[in-house]
Amino acid sequence: MMKQVLGEAGSVTDFDSVQKRLQSSWYGMDFQHGVKFDLTISTGDSFAAATISSLLTAAVMVRKLSGSDAEKQALSETTVASNAGLMSIHFAASDSQFNDLLHSPLFQSMVH
Repeated sequence: MMKQVLGEAGSVTDFDSVQKRLQSSWYGMDFQHGVKFDLTISTGDSFAAATISSLLTAAVMVRKLSGSDAEKQALSETTVASNAGLMSIHFAASDSQFNDLLHSPLFQSMVH
């Protein structure tokens, strides 16, 4: 799934070496007052977390340029950060924005 999210940005580096650094992950979703999603990935070291964070930030920027209006809106509400071996992604959207995103090519490619 991570490689598909990265898209073209995933081809910039040797993805297998990045994938080996992914130790564990956890997420939370809140559906009250829209949708909020938080994902944290433990990499074990700050360098790996920063590398993955940079790759995901690049992927977000590429999708902002090439995505549909719903994808662009969703990505503008997405933050990627790293800190001490942890990489985090935060996303928030209103109910109507999330509904539009469910029908977008980005989401459809993730679930198929």
